[in-house]
Amino acid sequence: MENLTKEILSYLKNEHTKVQLKEDFKGNYYSYLVDTIYISQNLEDKMTSPKNKEFNKKAAQLIVICHECIHSVQSRYMHILNMILSNLSIILTTLCAFWGILWTSPLWIKTLTIITLILSIIIRLILETQAVKGSTKLALKFISNGITDKDIQDGVDFIEQYKYIEFFRMIIDKIVCLILVLVIK
Repeated sequence: MENLTKEILSYLKNEHTKVQLKEDFKGNYYSYLVDTIYISQNLEDKMTSPKNKEFNKKAAQLIVICHECIHSVQSRYMHILNMILSNLSIILTTLCAFWGILWTSPLWIKTLTIITLILSIIIRLILETQAVKGSTKLALKFISNGITDKDIQDGVDFIEQYKYIEFFRMIIDKIVCLILVLVIK
């Protein structure tokens, strides 16, 4: 997997990103702070998609690796902006909640919190949509023995659903924060 990841990174003209493969990772992700892709080797031999189709483990792993490689070539400024806005929205929501419990939260802090929450959702949506959509096209360029176009499509169906579920969970978290900000006196 490490060689495949490096080959994909090379195809994307990214020679600086490091790759770490471990069996004890629970997920796959790209960390822009250390410019490293972390890949888990714990996928089941056969996985079942939401449409109850079995698909090849290699196809699923290839799509996930492509997804993370795309994150590695996305704008560093977008990743920094995503981190800043996400952390700022957490701090502002907490500040607004404590301020609202003790006194009345000023309108400016509520407004600033709402703006940062909305902007963080937009930035994250841009980053994830670009990676999810691009991983399919990229995976088709690296099909190897034992992986078919159908395997890739089944893998994409499975992975897209879970990436979007993860994204919608994040949106629900932000909406809860928005409601908290709006309800606090």
